[in-house]
Amino acid sequence: MTEEIQIVKSEVSSALEELRNTIHSLDASNPQINFTQNKLDLINKLLQIEKNYYQVLNQYKSILQNVQQDSSDSVEELFARDQGLAKRIR
Repeated sequence: MTEEIQIVKSEVSSALEELRNTIHSLDASNPQINFTQNKLDLINKLLQIEKNYYQVLNQYKSILQNVQQDSSDSVEELFARDQGLAKRIR
């Protein structure tokens, strides 16, 4: 079984140019916002956001692990069925 990857240079160049333009237009400068609220409230809100972030990240990781395992199981089942059919044909 041969696998072939075909790359069209003009399509790749166009996509890379679009990516370059997008990166160039991305504003990553710090706006230096002055917070007028209580700093303790701000810190508490940031800590809650961080906690939520890691909860979601762990859920995402768990989902990815499930998807990976399900995909692996499906591939193994496919190969086993294929081998079973091949034995019947012989």
